[in-house]
Amino acid sequence: MATKNAQRDEVPADDPVLTELRTTNRLLAILATRGMEQKDAIALLQGMSFPARAIAAALSMTPNAVSVAIHRMKKAEQPPSEKEGRAPADVPEVEQHG
Repeated sequence: MATKNAQRDEVPADDPVLTELRTTNRLLAILATRGMEQKDAIALLQGMSFPARAIAAALSMTPNAVSVAIHRMKKAEQPPSEKEGRAPADVPEVEQHG
């Protein structure tokens, strides 16, 4: 059974076909996200299974900046109880006197 890394090693990094595919992917990503806000462009490209490195290249960002943006988007999508690390059932009830 071949591993993911072994499959990558089968194609030389300087393969002209692979280089052409990367260039084409980058151009398509740029065209697809033209005029979009950065956050929306990142979300679109991530939804299309682009790795952070490819998104960064297409949007002239660093891979770390893309990863941070993706993390923040995922965190913003969580309900408030999950953001705090507590399930709704764990939230104590407030007793009211009187």
